[in-house]
Amino acid sequence: MTVVSGRPLNVGCGDRYLTGWTNLDVASHSPEVLAWDVSKPLPLPNDSVPFAYSCHMLEHLPRDAAARFLFELNRVLMPGGIARIVVPDLEVLATAYLRDLHSGISHRTEWSRIHFLDQLTRRTPGGAMKDFLLNGDAASMEYARTRMGSEADATVSARESAPSGRWARLAKSLMAPRVGDRLRLRLSRPIARFVLATLLGPRGVEAFDTGWFVSGGEVHQWMYDEENLAGLFRQVAFQNITRQTPTSSSWKGWSTARLDSDPNGSPYKPESIYMEGTKARN
Repeated sequence: MTVVSGRPLNVGCGDRYLTGWTNLDVASHSPEVLAWDVSKPLPLPNDSVPFAYSCHMLEHLPRDAAARFLFELNRVLMPGGIARIVVPDLEVLATAYLRDLHSGISHRTEWSRIHFLDQLTRRTPGGAMKDFLLNGDAASMEYARTRMGSEADATVSARESAPSGRWARLAKSLMAPRVGDRLRLRLSRPIARFVLATLLGPRGVEAFDTGWFVSGGEVHQWMYDEENLAGLFRQVAFQNITRQTPTSSSWKGWSTARLDSDPNGSPYKPESIYMEGTKARN
C-alpha cells in the first residue's frame, strides 16, 4: 500500500484493517496493509496523522522499545492528535487468577494460569493456550470464550483450516509478500543451527532456538496495568491521558471504526486496558 499523510494509523493491525487508513503489520496479506518492522521509525512524516491506534501489540515489545514506539506515535501525530493503545490488563488477569484459584473449578483455574502466564513463557507457537483450546471439553471452551472473546474460536478455526504437512505450510508462507525475506530466513536458520551444533553442541542450538522464537514477536515482553501504561504515556509527553472503553474515545471518528468491538457488539479483546493520550498543540 502507499502511505498517505492525513489518514488514521493502525499499527499491528493483523486482519483488522480499514480502507482509508494507514495499516501496518509485521507481515502483509492484503494490499491494504504495509509490512513494517516497528523497531524502525514509522514511515510517516512529523505531524501527519490525526489518530494512531494499536491493539495488543505494545506488550510484545521490550520496555525500552515500547517507549520508543510511543515516542514515534507522538512524532507522527498532528498537534492535538490522539493515540489509542489497547493492551491486556495485568490487574484484571491477576484478579481473575486469584478468584478462580479459590473457585474449586479446575478448568477455570487452569485457564487463568494459562491466560496469565503462557504468552510470557511459551517456547512453541500457540503454547499451552492453543493446547487448552484445541483439547478442552465444552465447559472449558465456553469459559475461555467468556475470557478471551471471539479469538478463542478463531484459534480453533485457524488450526482446523491450516494446511497439513510441512511442504503445504511452506508453500502457503512463500505465497505471502516479501517472499525473498521469508525464503532467506528459512534457508539461513538451519545453517546457523548446524554451525552452532558443531561449535557449542545441543545447548547452543537450544539457546538459539529459544532466542529465535522469543524475538519472533509472539511472546509478551512486558505487561501493563492502568498505572504503568499511563506512566508510559506521560514519559513521552502525551497529555489528557484517559482510560476508555471499547466503544468510547476522545477521537470523533471512533464510532465508525469499531476496531475494539466484534460485529455483535461484544468486546473484541476482553480484559484489556483502552488508553488514550493527546499530543500537545504547541
